[in-house]
Amino acid sequence: MRKITTKLISVCLAIMLCLSGCGNSSSDEIYDSEINTSAEYSTLDKDETSEVSTTPVSNEGTDEDLVLSEVTIKGSEPKYSLDEQQLNSIYMLNYLTFLSTRISSSDNSKVLLEETYSSLINNTYPNAVDKRTKEELENLLDILQQFQMTKTQRERTKYLYEQNCAQALKEAIPNPIGLLSAVKSGNLASAIASVAYMAVDSYASYNAYKKAADLEELQANWELDDQEAEILHENRSSAFSYMLDIVHDFNLPGDLTLTEKDVDIFVSWKNNPNLESRLQFFETKESEEKYHNFGSYWLE
Repeated sequence: MRKITTKLISVCLAIMLCLSGCGNSSSDEIYDSEINTSAEYSTLDKDETSEVSTTPVSNEGTDEDLVLSEVTIKGSEPKYSLDEQQLNSIYMLNYLTFLSTRISSSDNSKVLLEETYSSLINNTYPNAVDKRTKEELENLLDILQQFQMTKTQRERTKYLYEQNCAQALKEAIPNPIGLLSAVKSGNLASAIASVAYMAVDSYASYNAYKKAADLEELQANWELDDQEAEILHENRSSAFSYMLDIVHDFNLPGDLTLTEKDVDIFVSWKNNPNLESRLQFFETKESEEKYHNFGSYWLE
């Protein structure tokens, strides 16, 4: 009996040892299989989802840390990889281009000019402004001030014209003392002749004063037109020069910049009363590619 018991215990121990060995082996194989499967998926992701070819753009005359790389992603248009400094530069450039175009087409709206001036003063983040951008900001502030002054001068010119017209009318009114003297003379024919003469004289006097006032206002407005044309030229020329400098200094792709025409198109669609048409324009691939680096696009 003791021998049988000893044999049974030995057999059980042997079975347990075998099962334990098989379990470890199976666990290792499963673990190895999971690692291999994960590696295969990782390799698959790299091979199938991002076929990227990098072509460095010429960086002659700039620091190496500003080198641009043109990255072509399978199934999409060429994109540009920009560092933080370059992104900030293109954002500021497009924003100031928008403001410059807005100023040029403001039609001397005093409210719009004042709002733009306040926006530049209050909404500009100092750390985002480089030396060249600072110059452009100061130039825009000067231009806004000059446009505001021409607007004020037009208002003054209009006021003076109205005063001159009032003076002309005042001068045209017959002198009541003269008219009274003619009536008191007792000569009816003389009185009628005096009244008729006064009417003709008043009309001629009024016309003379009115023509002089019209000519004075016309000359003043011509001078203001010339001033505004010069300011407008300075504004557009400065904006164009700023764009060229920023693109060159920070080695930016030229097709990421906005032109006056791009801004005009954007504003026209922004003000489109048809909401459905407006959304269709902003949701197109062409619009996103054109205005991707313009903050107001995403706000719209």
